Amino acid sequence: MNQKIKNLFYLLSLILFPAMSQAVPPVAELHTILNNIHSLQAGFSESVSKPNGQTLPAIKGQVYLQRPAQFRWEIQQPSKQLLITDGENFYNYDIELEQVTIQKLNRAVMSTPIFLLSMPAEEIEKYFTVIKKSSPPDVQWFHLQVKEHNNNEQMQLFESIEMIFKQGALTTMSFMDNLGQNAELQFHNLVINRKLSAKLFSFNSPKNVDVIDWRSKFEELG
Repeated sequence: MNQKIKNLFYLLSLILFPAMSQAVPPVAELHTILNNIHSLQAGFSESVSKPNGQTLPAIKGQVYLQRPAQFRWEIQQPSKQLLITDGENFYNYDIELEQVTIQKLNRAVMSTPIFLLSMPAEEIEKYFTVIKKSSPPDVQWFHLQVKEHNNNEQMQLFESIEMIFKQGALTTMSFMDNLGQNAELQFHNLVINRKLSAKLFSFNSPKNVDVIDWRSKFEELG
């Protein structure tokens, strides 16, 4: 077989068998997708179902993310709540209760499922076995199974997470906890890699609200 024929067979193999010729481990493919998301903003709707089939009222709002480790989660329905990370601290403002809780943005906080979007992609492999599920060509569907032996107590509360991307854009995240409760997040009006204002990720406690600052308490304990 001469070289031209060999080259022709090689080109045909790339066209007819792309999955075989360009096979990429699922964890590497997920890393690539997440590393290409530098900022994100979207509306979201979260539905939660219990093992007995009961469905809780939907949670709706807006989310903003910017690497590294900056996050804004605005819950608008059924009650108003604001979660913000500025890269160093985590703020949880319950607007109806008029209460703010502040803590350091430590590894435990960042390892909760929703913070997967803002944590370094390489961290995922420490806690999960990543499997790619069958899907249409323009859809990337990943199943993340929590590893049994990891030292993150927060992550041990979950059994698995699924992330679905369409043409590289996140459309769905779902979480199954170790009690069989499932939460599914649907994203809409998604905008990727647009410059976001720094004000979105800064927080000043409003006047006349209760502030619980766990940062100082942990320092005193230390």
